[in-house]
Amino acid sequence: MRDIRNDLAERARLIEDQISAAYAQFEKMLEQLQNERDGKVSDLKSEFAALGKLMEVENRRMANVLPLAVQGPAPQLSLADFIMQTLNEIGPMAKDDIVDLASKEGYFSDAENADRSVHGALVSLHRNEHIRQLQDGTFAPATLAQTVRFRRAM
Repeated sequence: MRDIRNDLAERARLIEDQISAAYAQFEKMLEQLQNERDGKVSDLKSEFAALGKLMEVENRRMANVLPLAVQGPAPQLSLADFIMQTLNEIGPMAKDDIVDLASKEGYFSDAENADRSVHGALVSLHRNEHIRQLQDGTFAPATLAQTVRFRRAM
């Protein structure tokens, strides 16, 4: 029989070297990931600081702007209730007409917000079957029964 202790010891040293190499590779990858994370965090912090400065400038600019005297008091109804009430009182209306009327009533300060908000309210009301869209694209109350029910609630 042959003595294999030297072979086993050599094999153990090779495995220890592989374990050390695996640890070294892990440490190198960990360092690389930490460097990437630090770079991303640094970029985000810089962007965050820039946004903070822009917000400060905008706040100072808006503090110097006087509120418009032409705007009336804040609307009493929610936008959805306003739309429902308007459609019940006036009848079928186009989206642009609803936007114009809501803007005149003081629901919005600019046209971009008005269009987006009215669109969202119309989609929500339509999904909940409170209103319907007619073939010509105008919006109307869902049914006559609903119109009567809404008027009683008001």
